[in-house]
Amino acid sequence: MTKRASNFLFVLTTVASSALAQGVEVRPFDTTEQNPFAQVYGLPSIGPAKVLADGKSEWRVSADLANYYAFDSRNAEQITVDGETRRWVLAMRRGAGNGLEYGFELPYVRQSGGGLDHFIERWHDWGGFPNGGREFAPRNRLLIEYQRNGVPLVLLQDPGEGMGDVKLFAARRLASDAPDLALRAALKLPTGDSAGLRGSGAADAALWLSAACGDTRCRGAFAWYAGVGALYAGKGDVLPQQQRRLIPFGGFGILLRLTENFALKAELDGHDAFYRDSELRELNAAMQGLFGGTWRFSRTQSLDFAIGEDVKVSSTPDAQFHLAWRASY
Repeated sequence: MTKRASNFLFVLTTVASSALAQGVEVRPFDTTEQNPFAQVYGLPSIGPAKVLADGKSEWRVSADLANYYAFDSRNAEQITVDGETRRWVLAMRRGAGNGLEYGFELPYVRQSGGGLDHFIERWHDWGGFPNGGREFAPRNRLLIEYQRNGVPLVLLQDPGEGMGDVKLFAARRLASDAPDLALRAALKLPTGDSAGLRGSGAADAALWLSAACGDTRCRGAFAWYAGVGALYAGKGDVLPQQQRRLIPFGGFGILLRLTENFALKAELDGHDAFYRDSELRELNAAMQGLFGGTWRFSRTQSLDFAIGEDVKVSSTPDAQFHLAWRASY
C-alpha cells in the first residue's frame, strides 16, 4: 500500500471513528424487493430496532423504482417478467408509551413498461453485470406472464396504477442498548387490485425481531443491524394453487459513519419462496443487495438513498432505486 493510500485510510478512519452515535440512526432501508410476483404480498422491511418514545412520531415519504427483465422456460412452466414498477409510500409510526409503537403505510403503485431499459443495459455493461437477454427484448415493454402447461395463469400487458395494499404496524421494545431489540408485527389489508398486481387479494400477517447495536456499544465508525421473522400469507388471487402460506424472511446490514450526519450502508435481504411446485428462479427464494446511505440534514430530518441488485440472479429486479425522506417530531 502506498504512503498516500495509507494516509487516506488513516484520515477516513479517524474522521469516522469520531462521529457521534447520536447522529445517523442505525436502521435498515425502508424498502423490500419489487419482483411483481412477490411485492403483492405483505413482506415488510426489517425495520428499526429502536421503538419511538411516548408521544414521538415519525413520518416517511418514499419512492421505489424497479426495472426488471427475465424469461425462463422449464418443463411445463414458462415465465416472462418485463416492465417497471413504481411504488410511492406515505408512512407514519408513533410511540404509545411503555415500549409500544404503532403505525401505518399507504402505498400507491404503478405497473408499466417504463423508460429505463436502455439506461439499465448501459448500467449493467458498466458494472460488469449480465443483461440476461434484455438487450434482445422490445424496449419499455410491459409483459408479466406465467404459463403452466400452455395455459396463462397470470397475464398483465396494460399499464395501470392505483392504491396498493395498506399495512398496519405495531412494535414492542424488548431490550435497549444491549443491543436494541424489538418485536415487530404487521397486518397487510387487501386494498390493492390483484389483477393489476398491486395487491394479492388477501390479508397477510408478519411477525419478526429487529436488532441493532445500541448507541453505547456502537459509537465508532461501524455499526450493524439485522432482522428475522416470518410472513403468513392469506390465500389470494395470484397463483392461488401454488401459493405457500408461511414464508421466512430476514436481513442484515452494516453502517459506516463518515461524519456525524452522513453514513454509508450495505444491506442483504432475503426471503423463502412465495410459491411451490415451480423450478423457476423468478418464483423461488430471493436475495437482494442494497447499497447506499443516509444523510441527516437537520436534527429531525434525514434522507435515505439506495440502489438494489439481484444477488440471486432473476429472483429480484435487475435494478431498484430507493429514496426516502423521514421527519421525526
